[in-house]
Amino acid sequence: MKAKIAALLPIVLLVGCAPAFLFTRGCSASKTKALAEGGVTRFHAQLDAEQYHEIYAQASPEFQNSGSEADLTKFFSAVHRKLGKVQRTNEQTFFINFTTSGNIATLTYQTDLSNGSGREQFTWRVNEKQATLIGYRIDAPALITQ
Repeated sequence: MKAKIAALLPIVLLVGCAPAFLFTRGCSASKTKALAEGGVTRFHAQLDAEQYHEIYAQASPEFQNSGSEADLTKFFSAVHRKLGKVQRTNEQTFFINFTTSGNIATLTYQTDLSNGSGREQFTWRVNEKQATLIGYRIDAPALITQ
């Protein structure tokens, strides 16, 4: 009898822990998404205020290594000058990849700015307290035509 109980114990533990594991991952996913969305809000506020140095300084080493601060400042300045201030954002998609070095959240927005609109994609490394920018992309016809 003890042998049968001992044999069933791992199955009972696995089934009993599965809901807790799923609930924990669900909470982690919602917290990760919320922190990444907060990062987008902060990024837009800094872009609107022309705080390009702050965007660069708060970004990850991967982002900083993608170009010099001067080059990224020119890029952000062109985005702000040509497209204007953020008016509205509409989240299109999000994806979260759970890794041992922090969760990676990718959020895509359709963003209306005062002089045009574009599709933005943000990639963030998210830990328990903050989202750090890894990548940013904007596709906006006005960047080329204006």
